[in-house]
Amino acid sequence: MDPILGLYPTDLQLEARKGAALFRFRFLGQSLSVECAWEAAAEVRELLEAAEPPSDEEGAGPCAAVRVSGASWEDLGGMPEVERTMRELIEYPLRNPEPYRRMGLAPPKGILLVGPPGTGKTTIAKILATQLDALFLSVSASDINSMWHGESEKNVARLFEDARRIASGGWLVVLFFDEIDGLCTNRDEMGVEGVMRRTFGELCREMDGLRQNTGIAVLAATNRFGDLDPALVRPGRFDRKIEIGLPPEAARAAILRIHLRKLPGSDKLAIEPLAAATEGLSGAELAAICQRAAFLAMRRHAAKHGVSLVDLRGSFLEGLFLEREDLVCAVEEIRREKNPGSIR
Repeated sequence: MDPILGLYPTDLQLEARKGAALFRFRFLGQSLSVECAWEAAAEVRELLEAAEPPSDEEGAGPCAAVRVSGASWEDLGGMPEVERTMRELIEYPLRNPEPYRRMGLAPPKGILLVGPPGTGKTTIAKILATQLDALFLSVSASDINSMWHGESEKNVARLFEDARRIASGGWLVVLFFDEIDGLCTNRDEMGVEGVMRRTFGELCREMDGLRQNTGIAVLAATNRFGDLDPALVRPGRFDRKIEIGLPPEAARAAILRIHLRKLPGSDKLAIEPLAAATEGLSGAELAAICQRAAFLAMRRHAAKHGVSLVDLRGSFLEGLFLEREDLVCAVEEIRREKNPGSIR
């Protein structure tokens, strides 16, 4: 930035995007009017430099922070209570902190999402990051665990250090631990001097040292809640548990509509019978059914015209629509893959 001329036009879009993140964090939920005179360029430069996104400097944590976009609560499908709880615990205290302050409430240090695989736990974390315009740090046990002595606990420390560094620049951070049971199983199973015990201890120390209202939201997911050490889920650490179960019929119908809405011909299909036929399947499996049905529709249409998929183009695309039989076959295939031998 030139102190006399101000922002160069070629840099304007980049600098405005970085500066907006800081303004959003500091003034979220407030009406804000900003005026900047040319002589105030030095102050503006200081603001923008403070909002610099994280760099890939050597010694950074085990994962990189990324921007996620395009995810909304509408994509979740049939989980209004989960959406409400997540927004009330994390999003709303940022947008409208006054009632929370009045009642002496602060966002929880950690939220634990508990449920079977494929029920949308990772999707929930990504939606939250999108809605907050936050940077998303996602890690799993394999990202942190190391065969080298002391490296696993150092990875945990680096991860939180990165999150604090990013947040200090004015960015919101969603730190997500996927399959946290791989790090924090019951201490009776960790061994006295094992890597897992040391890593668990470091994670507890970092959670204890994490101050509330610092722009860092910590989430974790597990499908084995009973295997977690009780010390992890005590107050001041992951003290809020949100259960994400397999979707009931109405939720399955909502999820199917979300994944079918862009497929040609889906608007003419009855979703309710399909939702009834998919009991016991997760949201991820329902999404897989829609993708499989689309593939089967292409294969069926190509066979009808006596061509291969690679030749399905031009006039051959006319009449390519999703049909009920494609979905029925897709359900059977996904169930067969889930439980080999269950469908004959």
